[in-house]
Amino acid sequence: MWSVPVLGAIRRVYDTRVYTRMFADLSGEVVTQQLEQGEDLSKIAGRSSLAWQNIEFFQYNLPEFIEQLINVGGAVFALAIFDWRMATVGGSIVVFVILSSRFYMKRIAKYQTVLNDMHEQEYNTFATKDPRVIKQYYTDISALEVKFSNLSASSYGILRVLLLIMFLTTLYISLDLDRFTIGEIYSIVAYVWTFVTASEYIPYLSEKWVALKDTTRRLKSGELIAAEE
Repeated sequence: MWSVPVLGAIRRVYDTRVYTRMFADLSGEVVTQQLEQGEDLSKIAGRSSLAWQNIEFFQYNLPEFIEQLINVGGAVFALAIFDWRMATVGGSIVVFVILSSRFYMKRIAKYQTVLNDMHEQEYNTFATKDPRVIKQYYTDISALEVKFSNLSASSYGILRVLLLIMFLTTLYISLDLDRFTIGEIYSIVAYVWTFVTASEYIPYLSEKWVALKDTTRRLKSGELIAAEE
C-alpha cells in the first residue's frame, strides 16, 4: 500500500538529479561548441534555454506518450473482447487521428519555428534597452501564442466530435445490437472513457514532438557547420 507513494517520491528525487545533470551537460556542450563556431551570442543564449525543452520531453512527455499509448491500445483490445465492431470504431478513430496529426504537426511547425527564432533574438532585444522594442517583442510572442491556441482549439474540437461519435456508436452497439447487461455496459463505458481521456493527449504530444524536432535541429546547427568546414 505504501510502496506506490514511496516509489513515486524516490523517482521524483532521482529524476531531478539525472535530468538536471543532462541539461547541464547538454547546455554546456551546446554553448561551448557554438561559441567556437562563431554563432551569434543571442542565438547561443536562446538555444541554451531551448535545450531544457528536450530534457522535459524525455522526462515528462515520453513517459506520458507511452502511458497513453498503452491506455488506447488496452481500451481497444478490451472493447474487442465485448464486440469487434466497437474495437473497429475505436481503431478507425485512432488511425484517422494519427494521419490527421501529421497535417496538424505541419501546421504548427511553422509557428514553432518562428517562436524559437524569436527566443534566439531575446538577448539582442534586451540589449537595445529600448522599451518600445522590448514591448513589441513580447507583443509578437503573445500574438504567436494566440495562433498556437486557436490551432490547438480547432484540433481539440474535431477530436472531441470524433470521440463523441465513438461514444454514441458504442452505446448503440451495446444497447440495441448486443443488449449487454448493466455490468457489461458499465465496463464498456469505463474502457471508452479511458480511450477518450488518452486520445485527448494526442494534440498536446504532437506539439511537444514538433518542438523537440525544431529544438534538436537548432542544437545540432554547430555540428552541421563543423561538418561542412
